[in-house]
Amino acid sequence: MEGTISRDSLRHVNGNNAVLDTGQRRPLGWFVEGFVRSLAARAPGTRRTYRAGAIRFASFTESPAPNCLEQFYLEMTFDGLPDSTRAVYSAAATAFLRWLIADGQLPADWNLVAASERLKAVRTKKVYAVRHIGNEVSLLLNALALDDPKARQAPRKRLPKLRHYRDLAIVLMLYDTGARRAEIASLKRSYLDVGQRRARVMGKGQKERTVFFTPRTGHWLTEYLNRREDNVDAAFLSHPGDRQVKPDVIRQALRPFEKIAGVTCRPHTFRHDFARRKLKQGLEMSQIAALLGHASVATTASIYAPYDTDQLQQAYNESEHYE
Repeated sequence: MEGTISRDSLRHVNGNNAVLDTGQRRPLGWFVEGFVRSLAARAPGTRRTYRAGAIRFASFTESPAPNCLEQFYLEMTFDGLPDSTRAVYSAAATAFLRWLIADGQLPADWNLVAASERLKAVRTKKVYAVRHIGNEVSLLLNALALDDPKARQAPRKRLPKLRHYRDLAIVLMLYDTGARRAEIASLKRSYLDVGQRRARVMGKGQKERTVFFTPRTGHWLTEYLNRREDNVDAAFLSHPGDRQVKPDVIRQALRPFEKIAGVTCRPHTFRHDFARRKLKQGLEMSQIAALLGHASVATTASIYAPYDTDQLQQAYNESEHYE
């Protein structure tokens, strides 16, 4: 059928369009073990899967052509390999090519960027299922009654009052920063700069980043911290006990306000709301990725960028000019 690609044609179009830059021409498979040795700093599981991917890639082509990555991916698709296997083997093949260039086995001007872009064009992208974000966050914030001291009614006794001010500060930090609940739970006093309205948090993979908050959140953080009578560096403590809170406490902090607002609003809902809010406010995707602590802008885009149907219809209607 016109327009279809067979497995045989894949190997044909991936013909000898590049020659290994060595005195004697050796098959790609000869270089696999050297590539694997270069991965000594990687986890054993990563080395095993990258070795398997490099071996499969080396058996697919004798001499890498500009379209080799996309054709390698398509062959794996024809062979029925799972999405996850295709993804990791494609990553292994890309890393293998990068190593071959650095090691002088491919010409220095071999265009890996162009080959990678061609791969992206044929890859099946996973779509993250993100629950629809309604007005739960705004309703919960209203339940805090921050602007109405009479409605707020903080408990009279010391420990319940401390927990109340702590929970207010936690909710506002979730809203302002989009941080993960584990990041909020592990926050240190010494990482807080209320004057500059910023904090350092420790994200996934022990990667540190800076998050920012509003004067309102700074006020309630100060209200809470000034009422404490301890020298513990943790920003949020259990009361009683004066121990650093665990991530589960961040979830529990929302429950009293959920009851008032009549909504269910998990900590991660704040993270999604933050990203969508900043996207609508005009921040670039790379800026949102940095604020959220995503290693890749592609992750941020795949989760938060898609518009829902109502947004698309509104944009469509606004773009039309009816007679």
